[in-house]
Amino acid sequence: MLNGHQTQTDPLPAPAPDPSPEETVRIIIVDDHPVFLKGLYYILERQEAIRVVGEATNSEDAVRLVQRQRPDMAIVDLELPEHGGLWAIQQMLAVHPELKIIVLTASDRVEDLKEALQAGAMGYMVKGSNPAEMLDAILAVRSGSSYVTPKLAGKLIQLMTHPQPADPLAELTPRETQVLRLIAQGKTNFEIGRELGLAEKTVKQYNTSIFRKLDVRSRVEAALVARERGLV
Repeated sequence: MLNGHQTQTDPLPAPAPDPSPEETVRIIIVDDHPVFLKGLYYILERQEAIRVVGEATNSEDAVRLVQRQRPDMAIVDLELPEHGGLWAIQQMLAVHPELKIIVLTASDRVEDLKEALQAGAMGYMVKGSNPAEMLDAILAVRSGSSYVTPKLAGKLIQLMTHPQPADPLAELTPRETQVLRLIAQGKTNFEIGRELGLAEKTVKQYNTSIFRKLDVRSRVEAALVARERGLV
């Protein structure tokens, strides 16, 4: 597992040979889970060809960090406080177009992969990948190629060759599905936030994303979709 802990079955890769300064990749990492963030920092810093020049735990700080550090690469989670990972990707590229971005997230949904690539990411990995794969992704993206976790690339190929009927709920993240279920139960934003441990502002942001993905304009319309699809 990519969790910063060395095990017998998943050893950390040996540090790469000393590079020249111009070969060193300057990376920032963006994730709202401090333990995971530190584990990833530990893995990357063991590599002589990589220098971690900053960390951020929300989307707005990530953009400010890019403005300040002008890194070569960013490793970004999709589930971020404030505006989310997709917004962060778009804004980081707006202030630093040469930035190369790898998404490292819990979602293995093809829809999230598509959205990340459309936003400008060049790589997509699922948390739980081993450290060696992470380094492969960094090398590929640094060279100008794209990289997708093999398991997810297989799903993408399967979807392209055997398309499935459209399901509006398939576009939602697990957290958005939770929020939609509670909306359909008639709960207010405040009640949803209290039940899920979220700020009311964050719940409103989830509402906006849900309405966009379901192509609806109100909580009532969203609740109808949820009920029609058997979510409640």
